[in-house]
Amino acid sequence: QDARLRRLHEGPAEVLFIRRDDFVKQVTEASLATPEHARGRWVVVFLFKDGLEGCARMAECVEALCGKYRRTKFVKMVSTDCIARYPD
Repeated sequence: QDARLRRLHEGPAEVLFIRRDDFVKQVTEASLATPEHARGRWVVVFLFKDGLEGCARMAECVEALCGKYRRTKFVKMVSTDCIARYPD
């Protein structure tokens, strides 16, 4: 169990900012199985909009989770860059 817990805390502890053109590589391809991640890798996508208080609060939570679950990849992108006309 100690080895399993150590593996949970390996990897980068940052939320990567991506744009629409990066989505397939950073999310779709990153979640596929590889020799390093035999069962694939979890990827969390945080959609946000600048200037919204709720987004700022959620960003803090995502940053904290990123530091705790380092084998999970965390990315963020502007909501309307990901999904056209995404509601605020």
